[in-house]
Amino acid sequence: PLVPSISKELQPLAQEAQWTKDIQSGKYANSEDFVKGQTPVFRGGESTPAVNRMREGATSEYTGTAFSRQKVQAQKYGDLMLSKYIPESKILMPKDMSPEILKNLRKEFNNLDVTDADSVSTERLITKVMELAKQNNKDAADISAFFKGMAEEAEIRVLNSSALKTKSQLTDFYNKVVRKVSK
Repeated sequence: PLVPSISKELQPLAQEAQWTKDIQSGKYANSEDFVKGQTPVFRGGESTPAVNRMREGATSEYTGTAFSRQKVQAQKYGDLMLSKYIPESKILMPKDMSPEILKNLRKEFNNLDVTDADSVSTERLITKVMELAKQNNKDAADISAFFKGMAEEAEIRVLNSSALKTKSQLTDFYNKVVRKVSK
């Protein structure tokens, strides 16, 4: 792995420690700035959007749940919207990968028929990316950044739903840290 592995149980604490450090350093002027510093993700559905839905060709351990960076894109799947935030540092991006691994993934992707983004072969390739996310201690992967043919979806695949936070959770966390610092 490119990042030292932190046990799954300690990952939320490690994220909170990083946020605390950022807040205490004055990186964010207020709670709104703190919330804006996180990545918003959206999931639309006809009924309450499920956080863990399996797609054909995916494995339960690595597939994750599809979200979009774009609310408009997520609404194409239904008007009921799940809106959350995830730290950008917890999203696997191409820059986090070795050039050789990235080249091989993109070569495989270029051989796919991307007119069917939900195909078994596409899902298997996404599962490979999710395996890499897990190996690199990330809670999500920006699928669209890896595969330019899928840019319209603006898809973020989330492995660990506990990494997703609501605006009120982030605001509460910020306020707790500020209160502790001002005492």
